[in-house]
Amino acid sequence: MKLNTFSFMAVLCCSFAFSQNADSVSVTKLRPDKPNIIKTNVTAYAFRNLNLSYERVISKTTSLAATVSVIPSGKVPYVKLFLQGDDIGDVEGMVMNYNSITLEPRFYLGKGGYGQGFYLAPYYRYSHAEFSDYRYEFETIEQE
Repeated sequence: MKLNTFSFMAVLCCSFAFSQNADSVSVTKLRPDKPNIIKTNVTAYAFRNLNLSYERVISKTTSLAATVSVIPSGKVPYVKLFLQGDDIGDVEGMVMNYNSITLEPRFYLGKGGYGQGFYLAPYYRYSHAEFSDYRYEFETIEQE
């Protein structure tokens, strides 16, 4: 009786092991259903940085990404939080404007791939920043 029970349990365990193996093969993606990924950095909105990223998955280990970032024209955010004393007067009235475009190929190193996991990415970024209404007061020292 013990032999029959042991045999039954061994066959049952082996069938579960093979079913797990078969399921993992069927779950493996050959290509993602949605090869386009759109993202944004929500925390940057606190600094008036509006941004949007688009990533197109090309293969399991490769994708191309483009990011557009804009800070609309306005005063520098949180100046009083970071500067104190006389320095605030110099920067408080300053107006800034910023925009950038970033292009990058991404090479995924992990097992997951397809736009997920750790990647290496050389990138090219074009950025343009303008600062106006910067007031700086100074005293000249005359040498005799």
